[in-house]
This record gives sequence, structure tokens and C-alpha cells, in this order.
Amino acid sequence: MKKYTLDFKKSYRKASSFFGIKPKDIKLKIIEDPEKIFRNKKIPWYAVGFYYKNTVVIVDKELFPSRGHKKNEFSKVMLHEMCHIFIKKIVKKKIPVWIEEGLCQFIAFGDKIKPKSFVDLEKLETYKDWYNWNSPYAYCSNFFSYLHKNYGKRKILEFLESLNKNKPENAFVEVFGEKIKQAEEQFRKEMKKC
Repeated sequence: MKKYTLDFKKSYRKASSFFGIKPKDIKLKIIEDPEKIFRNKKIPWYAVGFYYKNTVVIVDKELFPSRGHKKNEFSKVMLHEMCHIFIKKIVKKKIPVWIEEGLCQFIAFGDKIKPKSFVDLEKLETYKDWYNWNSPYAYCSNFFSYLHKNYGKRKILEFLESLNKNKPENAFVEVFGEKIKQAEEQFRKEMKKC
């Protein structure tokens, strides 16, 4: 685990810089035998990381290729999982999966991977919904990239805070001044131009 201390510190700094908080209780656990951990769980074969409470749990970088990932994705996956923990520190209730996964993916991977297809965000409320679609990560991370470019990081953070007291639809209108559907339609128009 010591060999990944630098990756962990870099991920923490990036997450802290984005979210503006510095939680002190985040830990790292490296998995040497993913089959042992993932057996009998409803986790996709390609999974290489997850979080549990305040711990980033990630497959050893050397095992990434066996699960369909490149080794150079290791630090990005670590950052993605760490961002889940940061979001949980800010939003104290359950939120739609598209918000959490989309924002984590945007922070870790950016918008380099373009979506293969469009999906309505309202159809990505739960993980059961999430796994019914082909790579919603790209769609949702690009949506957060759109929000970031058009409204800025501060508005995204306001949206997260607003989720503590509002339903997602109401929080979105309160912060961004339009319905999710309207923003999504504009986002799709911009994506079609690319």
C-alpha cells in the first residue's frame, strides 16, 4: 500500500481542491485478490474500485488489465472513488446515481470520452437503472462538464448543498435557473455539434 501513497495524496488534493473541504478520515485499501472480494456480489466484471464509508477500495494497479482497464487509469479510478466520499460529506441524504457518478467521473476523467448514446437523466436514479444502459458514465460526466463550462464549479457545489433540503429537480431549478430537462436538451444540442 505504501507504493500508492503518492497517488492517494494527489487524489485527495484534487478532490479537496474541487469540493473545498478537507476531511481527515479517508483511508485507502488495495485489493490483491479481486475475485475473493467481488465474488457473489452484484458488481460488474470490469469493476476495479469502490468506496465503503470513508475508505477507497481499489484493485492493485498491476491487476487492472485483467479487468479490462489500463494501468494508467489507476489514479483516476482512485480519484473517482474518493469523490464519492467527498460528496457523502456534503450531501447527507440519498441522491440520484446520475448526480453522484456523473460528478465523480467528470472530476476524475473529464469529458474526453464522448457518450455512445444519449439517455434521460431521469432514467438513472438507481444503480439498477444505471446498469441497464451502455456506459452512462460518459453521458453523465459530459453533462457535468457542460454545467461546469456554463455555470462554473461554485454552482455545482451550490447544487450539492441544495440537495440536502430539496428534491433534485427543485435544487437544480434553484441553482441553475432551469429544469434538468431544459439543461439536458441544451447539453444534447452542444454534444451533437462535436
